[in-house]
Amino acid sequence: MGRPKTAAITLAVLSSVLVVMVAESYARVPERIAAHVPVGGLSDGWTPGPAYAASVLLGDALMEVVCAGSTHVARYLPDHRINAPYRG
Repeated sequence: MGRPKTAAITLAVLSSVLVVMVAESYARVPERIAAHVPVGGLSDGWTPGPAYAASVLLGDALMEVVCAGSTHVARYLPDHRINAPYRG
């Protein structure tokens, strides 16, 4: 198994674990979640619970696209565009 295939499988498994964790804990998410807690310790911003769960999943999807996409695009760049040491 090559490195790109292993990385893709690992990313898919970890993403699936996150989806299962969010789905399993969704019923216990309160209606309002503190969105911002300053130094004083009292929340000054609130967000709905379903929006929090959605933001966790969307954040994960964005991170996957950035990480996997950048490594995929790097394969097609000319060598002089990639700052990597020569290990010949």
